[in-house]
Amino acid sequence: ISLVYTDDCDMIGSTKEITKDIFEIIKQKWGAKEVDADFVLGVKRTMTRHDNGEMEIEMSMEAFINGMVEAFKDHLPEAKVNTPFPDGLKLSRQPIVAAQKNDESDEIDEEIIKVLDKGYMRAVGMILWAARNVYAECTAGVSQLCRVMSCPTEEAWAAAMHMIKWMDSRKTNGIKFTS
Repeated sequence: ISLVYTDDCDMIGSTKEITKDIFEIIKQKWGAKEVDADFVLGVKRTMTRHDNGEMEIEMSMEAFINGMVEAFKDHLPEAKVNTPFPDGLKLSRQPIVAAQKNDESDEIDEEIIKVLDKGYMRAVGMILWAARNVYAECTAGVSQLCRVMSCPTEEAWAAAMHMIKWMDSRKTNGIKFTS
């Protein structure tokens, strides 16, 4: 069984020989290199097999979160955040649509360009990846950030930075799967 994500591959087989043979074919064709299987695509996986035969796999993303914080450190709020997404905030494209109908589009367009230039799409992509893998409590917030991906406002930018700050305060957290 092989899981391929763009240019990363994770594989398991009934024998080590099978996986080695497949890897050699891939390596010859595309120049692949073998890396530590405990860290793939920003996710650290720690497997524990207990004496009673039970297994646990814990997934965390501390290194990924550290990289995300480093990328946006100049924009993160200084105050502590206690929620994955700002309380009561509802992001919507409606104010932008209304402004465009009222000939206020130049101001709105400037704000959108400014927020996009700060790296909004990159920030949301990173948040989305962390939410999909480890931070399930962020899925509602990241859904709102994605809703305004093509026309983000400063309010959306602040919400994205809030989420990164929250993840940073919980960067050693993870998800544990048990048999």
